[in-house]
Amino acid sequence: MVKKDYEESVKERIKLINIFYKKYGNPVLVHAVDKKQVFKRILSQGIIMIPSNHKTKKRTLLSEKIIGTDDCIYLSLGFVYATAYDFKYNFLFDLELLKEMEYYWLSVNFQCFKAVVKYWEKYDKDYLEALGNKNKKCRDILDYYYFRESKNRARRLFKYWEIEEDFLDLIMNYKHKNKLMKIIRETKKKYELNYPRSERHALRKFNTDDTPEILSFKDLSLMDNSHFKGFYIMGEIPQDIKRILKKKYSGKILFDGKNISKIK
Repeated sequence: MVKKDYEESVKERIKLINIFYKKYGNPVLVHAVDKKQVFKRILSQGIIMIPSNHKTKKRTLLSEKIIGTDDCIYLSLGFVYATAYDFKYNFLFDLELLKEMEYYWLSVNFQCFKAVVKYWEKYDKDYLEALGNKNKKCRDILDYYYFRESKNRARRLFKYWEIEEDFLDLIMNYKHKNKLMKIIRETKKKYELNYPRSERHALRKFNTDDTPEILSFKDLSLMDNSHFKGFYIMGEIPQDIKRILKKKYSGKILFDGKNISKIK
């Protein structure tokens, strides 16, 4: 996963989502896919499945299990993964899908684990330092967090996913683990917004640098789902993908980053 310059990705994301807002009066929710074979399988089956139904290995499964976000489909408000990580294939849904979703006004996994680190930093600094002493990678991640905290408190970044096994080992073996689990539960609740508050928040924040996280705990059908609107595909579309789109998704939106058309 190639991460692009943050400021540039935000500018691009806002530009893309504003194209939809100007045309339809609403932003879109997006489920992004980086691999062609995964996208093709979803197209052929006509359904985006939760992980327990498709068995594909997830990048941060251990951490998501602790928070309770391991068996769900992740969506973003606008084109977060396309602009930040060059995810080529994107499924578009309308805002009314929020009625059926869990909505967090910031990334729930990140906020939960940052809360754990802040707790250690305040109440058990030696234990947090033990993470940095595990290996060079852990030290680099922890030092980066300290640096970002001191230089820009608004963008503190603890990249737990890069040292997931070591970080979770510390959590699971902590003498006050129950306290950490309580912090995680409370943080998760703090960032959740129920519908219709979620919709109002989305309409306020879709063209800012905020990145709300939307979770579906059930499969999302593409064939009989009035909330599914179409696709954003970056760059050239492979011929085999074109054939499936024309055969099964005629009339759906096809966005190329500049123009919105209908599949014919």
